Amino acid sequence: MEKQHKLLVVDDEPDILYITVRTLQKYFLVDPFTSPIKALAHFEKHANEYTLVLSDIRMPGMSGMEFLNVVKLIRPDIPILVMTAYSASDDEIVGAIPWIAKEEIVHKPFRALEICGAVKKILKITSS
Repeated sequence: MEKQHKLLVVDDEPDILYITVRTLQKYFLVDPFTSPIKALAHFEKHANEYTLVLSDIRMPGMSGMEFLNVVKLIRPDIPILVMTAYSASDDEIVGAIPWIAKEEIVHKPFRALEICGAVKKILKITSS
């Protein structure tokens, strides 16, 4: 399968980012960042290259919520997937990020099939 979709993935925890990227690289082109500030600087210049942004919610310097709000200002049509180890319920997360849907939230720890399936579902990819 040719990798046609390019993802921007942001998580401040290098180990989780590494595992997430390794999993997603089987199906997608992936640009990883441990800093939401650096990811945002990159996204501002390359926003049209991406088909989805995947971000953690809790990160130092700039929260994932702040990061994603700016991403949506730059490119309102970009699909978003949020990953979190935060103990808040999906309803609390949706309350904090009103434009996010429950289907766009993945809780850590997640299995490889779960994260790939969530990305494919959002991008409406049916073949594996």
